[in-house]
Amino acid sequence: MRTFAEVRQSAPLSMTFSVDDRSVVLDGIPAGYVQMAVHPERKMMIVKPCGKKDLGAALAVPSGSVPGRTVIKGSGAFLHKIFGMMRWDQRQNRMMKTTDYLPDAEGWLFDLTDAEMILSEAQLKSYTLITPAECRGRKG
Repeated sequence: MRTFAEVRQSAPLSMTFSVDDRSVVLDGIPAGYVQMAVHPERKMMIVKPCGKKDLGAALAVPSGSVPGRTVIKGSGAFLHKIFGMMRWDQRQNRMMKTTDYLPDAEGWLFDLTDAEMILSEAQLKSYTLITPAECRGRKG
């Protein structure tokens, strides 16, 4: 399992806000306790590791056993605040990549304005597959 120190030099990390199960998923960050600090005017977030002694300031206790992934369950209130601040549709999942590692803050910087909307499982099921054969002869 990679440590936080090893992750600093790795490729960009990603964060997904999942409204389906009210969780925050951090891919590329080894499981452990994390803190999230948001700057509401700049629309930026710093995610940094913390110890068990800092649990009062941590978002939640991570769960899950996928290597290189931290899943924070029960994040509904946190997601509601972020989605409200960003004026995002509360029914749409969002995903973003980190922009930089900040050595002074010992954390990863995420630009919330770069978040991309991703479809939830329920929304994916509502789409109809169109085959190339159906497209032949259509104009436009």
